[in-house]
Amino acid sequence: TTLPSLFKSTQESMLANGINLRSHHAAAEDSDFIPALADLGFLGAGKDKVMVIDAPASDFAFVRRIVQYANANLCVLNAAPDTLALMPQVLDEAVARDLLRTTFAINALDETRRFSRHAAAFLRELVGPKLIGRVRHDEAVSEAMAMLKPLARYAASSVALADVRAICTALAPSLMEPGQPWGTSEAAASCSSASRAA
Repeated sequence: TTLPSLFKSTQESMLANGINLRSHHAAAEDSDFIPALADLGFLGAGKDKVMVIDAPASDFAFVRRIVQYANANLCVLNAAPDTLALMPQVLDEAVARDLLRTTFAINALDETRRFSRHAAAFLRELVGPKLIGRVRHDEAVSEAMAMLKPLARYAASSVALADVRAICTALAPSLMEPGQPWGTSEAAASCSSASRAA
């Protein structure tokens, strides 16, 4: 299924559990992306909605361009060797202003494996209190996706679901702050953005 363009009418939207899913594959190359969001009212005041932009992991320039409009920037990390090797350099090269609103979470953490536990400890030491949570590896996530069902409906007791809810709770206060109308979420291997003004 192809998601409708961000710029299509609301009649052409695709809703999933109340979430309006849109796409704009050329966002990273589109110099008018931010002005277009402003024209559509996405950067206006309001606390009734959240906008999330999932940015490509490798496109640091795009993330730097959008993060300045964010209330929160969530950088999702994998407890993998390449992440561990690159993180010190990434943090050294990061703009201090952007790091102020950046938090981190570890994804698909398999706590039964020693390397994963040690990697998580290393990342915790590296970013300190900016690590706001982890999402534990849970087969129920893949099963729910295969069944095309929301995880909450397929496996309400999923540990991954509990972890995601905890991260959302930790992020929520930053979306309520006055000033910037958005929040972004970035993955180390994936960056994305969230806005409370849609």
